Amino acid sequence: MKTPLRMALLGGGLLIVIAMALAVDQPAPVVVFTNDSGKWVDCPGMPAGCQMLKLYGDASAPGEFAVRFKYQAKYRIGPHTHAVDEHATVISGGPFHVAVGDTFDEHSPSGQTVHASGLMVVPAGIHHFAWAEGETILQVNGIGPFKRNFLNPADNSSGIPK
Repeated sequence: MKTPLRMALLGGGLLIVIAMALAVDQPAPVVVFTNDSGKWVDCPGMPAGCQMLKLYGDASAPGEFAVRFKYQAKYRIGPHTHAVDEHATVISGGPFHVAVGDTFDEHSPSGQTVHASGLMVVPAGIHHFAWAEGETILQVNGIGPFKRNFLNPADNSSGIPK
């Protein structure tokens, strides 16, 4: 009688272990993103010449996100800030320029140039502006919510100069 009881307990224990193994979350699959991973749309609140591609997450909500911006040559982004750090990589094209200040000035002594594969990090709260010399694809990764807060929305120097 002891042997069938042991077998039943062993079989039951084995079933519990198998059930627990199946209940464990499986690792997420590897996901690769390209410039063809979705639909490019016009950048909300920005003049023509800026398109964006959402890769993952939602930049306007709490949590991780990645988005790409495609800027036409000579595109300017007026002085603005972000509430969180901006981590931006030039994926292709460029060069892309960034400078610190309250007024757009392509000759600002604080200007820095970012070439393809280069990464820039702009700390939260820093007044800065940027421009694309050639057509540029820029990827921004971070923890949302992420938003551009223009210093003077009425005097937005963004877009392509006329």
